Amino acid sequence: MKLKNLHPKEYRIWKALRARCSAPCYRNTTYQKKGIKVCERWDSFENFFEDMGECPENCSIDRIDNEGNYAPENCHWATAIEQTKNRGIFNLKFTMNGETLCLKDWARRFGIKPTSLYARHKRHPELSIEELLSYKDPRSEKIFWEGQYYTRDELCEKYGIPKMNFYDRTHKGWSLEKILKTPVEK
Repeated sequence: MKLKNLHPKEYRIWKALRARCSAPCYRNTTYQKKGIKVCERWDSFENFFEDMGECPENCSIDRIDNEGNYAPENCHWATAIEQTKNRGIFNLKFTMNGETLCLKDWARRFGIKPTSLYARHKRHPELSIEELLSYKDPRSEKIFWEGQYYTRDELCEKYGIPKMNFYDRTHKGWSLEKILKTPVEK
Protein backbone atom coordinates (compact mmCIF):
# COMPACT_ATOMS: atom_id res chain seq x y z
CA MET A 1 0.00 0.00 0.00
CA LYS A 2 1.28 3.47 -0.85
CA LEU A 3 2.43 5.80 1.92
CA LYS A 4 -0.18 8.41 0.99
CA ASN A 5 -2.93 5.81 1.51
CA LEU A 6 -1.50 4.81 4.89
CA HIS A 7 -1.36 8.45 6.06
CA PRO A 8 -4.20 10.34 4.35
CA LYS A 9 -4.29 13.19 6.89
CA GLU A 10 -0.62 14.02 6.44
CA TYR A 11 -0.97 13.65 2.68
CA ARG A 12 -3.84 16.19 2.61
CA ILE A 13 -1.77 18.61 4.73
CA TRP A 14 1.22 18.20 2.40
CA LYS A 15 -0.95 18.77 -0.71
CA ALA A 16 -2.59 21.83 0.87
CA LEU A 17 0.65 23.55 1.90
CA ARG A 18 2.10 23.01 -1.57
CA ALA A 19 -1.06 24.39 -3.19
CA ARG A 20 -1.19 27.57 -1.10
CA CYS A 21 2.42 28.31 -1.99
CA SER A 22 2.27 27.65 -5.73
CA ALA A 23 -1.20 26.98 -7.14
CA PRO A 24 -2.46 29.75 -9.47
CA CYS A 25 -5.84 29.81 -7.69
CA TYR A 26 -4.02 30.99 -4.53
CA ARG A 27 -1.95 33.72 -6.19
CA ASN A 28 -3.59 36.48 -4.12
CA THR A 29 -3.00 34.79 -0.79
CA THR A 30 -0.54 35.97 1.83
CA TYR A 31 1.66 32.95 1.17
CA GLN A 32 2.25 33.74 -2.47
CA LYS A 33 2.37 37.50 -1.97
CA LYS A 34 5.12 37.04 0.64
CA GLY A 35 6.93 34.57 -1.60
CA ILE A 36 6.67 31.68 0.86
CA LYS A 37 7.87 28.47 -0.76
CA VAL A 38 8.09 24.77 -0.01
CA CYS A 39 11.64 23.42 0.19
CA GLU A 40 12.78 21.14 -2.64
CA ARG A 41 13.09 18.20 -0.28
CA TRP A 42 9.35 18.35 0.29
CA ASP A 43 8.56 17.97 -3.41
CA SER A 44 8.22 14.33 -2.33
CA PHE A 45 5.52 13.29 0.15
CA GLU A 46 7.81 10.52 1.39
CA ASN A 47 10.45 13.09 2.43
CA PHE A 48 7.81 15.31 4.04
CA PHE A 49 6.49 12.37 6.06
CA GLU A 50 10.00 11.26 7.00
CA ASP A 51 10.76 14.77 8.35
CA MET A 52 7.43 15.50 10.04
CA GLY A 53 6.11 12.07 11.01
CA GLU A 54 2.48 11.50 11.91
CA CYS A 55 0.38 14.52 12.76
CA PRO A 56 -0.70 14.32 16.42
CA GLU A 57 -4.40 14.60 17.16
CA ASN A 58 -5.77 18.17 17.18
CA CYS A 59 -2.64 19.51 15.49
CA SER A 60 -1.73 20.95 12.13
CA ILE A 61 1.46 22.11 10.48
CA ASP A 62 2.90 25.40 11.74
CA ARG A 63 5.80 27.46 10.49
CA ILE A 64 7.97 28.59 13.41
CA ASP A 65 9.01 31.74 11.55
CA ASN A 66 5.90 33.04 9.78
CA GLU A 67 8.07 34.79 7.21
CA GLY A 68 9.99 31.59 6.48
CA ASN A 69 9.39 28.77 4.04
CA TYR A 70 7.91 25.34 4.60
CA ALA A 71 11.01 23.31 5.46
CA PRO A 72 11.94 20.73 8.12
CA GLU A 73 13.86 23.25 10.23
CA ASN A 74 10.97 25.76 10.17
CA CYS A 75 7.95 23.50 10.70
CA HIS A 76 6.41 21.50 13.51
CA TRP A 77 3.03 20.09 14.48
CA ALA A 78 1.13 22.53 16.68
CA THR A 79 -2.25 22.84 18.37
CA ALA A 80 -4.58 25.69 17.48
CA ILE A 81 -3.63 27.48 20.72
CA GLU A 82 0.08 27.20 19.91
CA GLN A 83 -0.56 28.50 16.40
CA THR A 84 -2.44 31.57 17.61
CA LYS A 85 0.66 32.51 19.59
CA ASN A 86 2.64 32.47 16.36
CA ARG A 87 0.57 35.13 14.61
CA GLY A 88 0.88 38.84 14.18
CA ILE A 89 0.43 41.11 17.17
CA PHE A 90 0.16 38.40 19.78
CA ASN A 91 3.52 36.95 18.80
CA LEU A 92 5.29 39.72 20.72
CA LYS A 93 7.54 38.15 23.35
CA PHE A 94 8.32 39.70 26.73
CA THR A 95 10.60 38.51 29.55
CA MET A 96 9.87 39.05 33.21
CA ASN A 97 11.79 37.45 36.08
CA GLY A 98 13.67 35.24 33.61
CA GLU A 99 10.49 33.85 32.02
CA THR A 100 9.65 34.63 28.39
CA LEU A 101 6.06 34.41 27.20
CA CYS A 102 4.08 35.86 24.34
CA LEU A 103 1.79 38.81 25.02
CA LYS A 104 -1.33 36.65 24.98
CA ASP A 105 0.04 34.34 27.69
CA TRP A 106 1.07 37.25 29.93
CA ALA A 107 -2.41 38.71 29.50
CA ARG A 108 -4.04 35.38 30.37
CA ARG A 109 -1.84 34.91 33.42
CA PHE A 110 -2.73 38.33 34.83
CA GLY A 111 -6.42 38.30 33.85
CA ILE A 112 -6.14 41.06 31.24
CA LYS A 113 -7.70 40.99 27.80
CA PRO A 114 -4.93 40.40 25.22
CA THR A 115 -6.27 43.27 23.11
CA SER A 116 -6.06 45.61 26.13
CA LEU A 117 -2.47 44.60 26.85
CA TYR A 118 -1.58 45.03 23.19
CA ALA A 119 -3.21 48.50 23.15
CA ARG A 120 -1.14 49.49 26.20
CA HIS A 121 2.00 48.33 24.43
CA LYS A 122 1.11 50.26 21.26
CA ARG A 123 0.44 53.46 23.24
CA HIS A 124 3.51 53.01 25.44
CA PRO A 125 6.13 50.87 23.64
CA GLU A 126 8.80 52.14 26.03
CA LEU A 127 7.22 50.34 29.01
CA SER A 128 8.48 46.98 30.29
CA ILE A 129 6.11 44.03 30.61
CA GLU A 130 5.90 44.66 34.37
CA GLU A 131 4.83 48.25 33.73
CA LEU A 132 2.36 47.22 31.01
CA LEU A 133 0.74 44.64 33.30
CA SER A 134 0.31 47.10 36.17
CA TYR A 135 -0.49 50.13 34.01
CA LYS A 136 -3.42 52.22 35.23
CA ASP A 137 -4.96 54.30 32.48
CA PRO A 138 -5.21 57.88 33.76
CA ARG A 139 -8.55 58.12 31.95
CA SER A 140 -10.00 55.64 34.44
CA GLU A 141 -9.03 57.71 37.50
CA LYS A 142 -11.83 59.53 39.31
CA ILE A 143 -12.12 63.29 38.90
CA PHE A 144 -12.92 65.61 41.78
CA TRP A 145 -15.71 67.98 40.71
CA GLU A 146 -17.98 70.14 42.84
CA GLY A 147 -17.17 68.30 46.08
CA GLN A 148 -17.47 64.73 44.71
CA TYR A 149 -15.43 62.15 42.82
CA TYR A 150 -16.75 61.03 39.42
CA THR A 151 -15.59 58.79 36.63
CA ARG A 152 -15.46 60.35 33.18
CA ASP A 153 -18.43 58.22 32.19
CA GLU A 154 -20.45 59.57 35.12
CA LEU A 155 -19.58 63.18 34.26
CA CYS A 156 -20.42 62.66 30.60
CA GLU A 157 -23.79 61.17 31.52
CA LYS A 158 -24.55 63.87 34.11
CA TYR A 159 -23.78 66.72 31.67
CA GLY A 160 -25.00 65.04 28.48
CA ILE A 161 -21.59 65.10 26.80
CA PRO A 162 -20.51 62.26 24.50
CA LYS A 163 -17.27 60.70 25.73
CA MET A 164 -15.63 61.51 22.40
CA ASN A 165 -16.32 65.21 22.96
CA PHE A 166 -14.97 64.98 26.51
CA TYR A 167 -11.66 63.53 25.27
CA ASP A 168 -11.51 65.92 22.31
CA ARG A 169 -11.96 68.92 24.60
CA THR A 170 -9.39 67.54 27.04
CA HIS A 171 -6.83 67.23 24.21
CA LYS A 172 -7.54 70.82 23.26
CA GLY A 173 -6.47 71.84 26.77
CA TRP A 174 -9.89 73.01 27.99
CA SER A 175 -10.50 73.35 31.72
CA LEU A 176 -12.85 70.82 33.31
CA GLU A 177 -15.45 73.55 33.85
CA LYS A 178 -15.35 74.53 30.17
CA ILE A 179 -15.49 70.85 29.10
CA LEU A 180 -18.59 70.20 31.15
CA LYS A 181 -20.47 73.47 30.82
CA THR A 182 -20.00 74.19 27.10
CA PRO A 183 -23.01 72.79 25.21
CA VAL A 184 -22.31 70.22 22.52
CA GLU A 185 -23.20 71.47 19.05
CA LYS A 186 -25.69 69.26 17.28
